[in-house]
Amino acid sequence: MRRGPQVPEQAQHFWPTTKRLIAYLRPLRVGVIVSILLAVISVILSILAPKILGEATTIIYDGMLKGYAEMKAGAHLSTLPINFTRIWQIGITVILLYLFSGLFSFLQLQIMTRVSQRVVYNLR
Repeated sequence: MRRGPQVPEQAQHFWPTTKRLIAYLRPLRVGVIVSILLAVISVILSILAPKILGEATTIIYDGMLKGYAEMKAGAHLSTLPINFTRIWQIGITVILLYLFSGLFSFLQLQIMTRVSQRVVYNLR
């Protein structure tokens, strides 16, 4: 039978264990630092992409408003005056941002995999 949720136990030797882990990572600190930097860059690029994509939405909306205003004024339009060249530029920029974000994330994963394998190897 199950008993209800139990109170988690406090770690008994948290700081000494943390200091030992840092000591194991000291020879690999360059890899850890590079990995952290790559992760930060990847996250920043992932955050920027939707913000830039919002600019494309604004361009489409502004073009539609301008077109409807011209139609209301009596002009005959075959297409709405939307700046598709700028939308293509934004689309390519967003694709590149996501590609580089994925690349940096992949590199970070590779570096941390090697670091963790070396730490485990040294522990044995």
